[in-house]
Amino acid sequence: MREAGETRFFQGIGHIRSTGRSSFPDVGTLMTYVELNEALSVLGLPRRATLRMIKSRHRELVRRYHPDSGEGSDPERIRAINAAYKVIRDYVDGYRYSFAEDEFYEQNPDERLRRQFADAPLWGSR
Repeated sequence: MREAGETRFFQGIGHIRSTGRSSFPDVGTLMTYVELNEALSVLGLPRRATLRMIKSRHRELVRRYHPDSGEGSDPERIRAINAAYKVIRDYVDGYRYSFAEDEFYEQNPDERLRRQFADAPLWGSR
């Protein structure tokens, strides 16, 4: 039983690969950048991925390696995939989004160019 205020640390994907068991604590999870990168590599995701890409890749891998799928089923691999997905989801869920104007234009470069050159004779008016 955990004492009040006690923090349990995340043991990482490597632990799951070696033991085949997930050891994710339910609260007080701390992760490192290395663990986040390892989770990305387990799912085969690039460094920049949308939430839609993360979810669809997870679903694709779960379908491929699920024990009920017959061929290619690998229960240990499915545990690693689910653990990696949880690491990424924990990171994404804790992320603070910025809705600042400069951040918007950084994420939408076409709109930034449109705004910057909208009054230029070559681009025409708004």
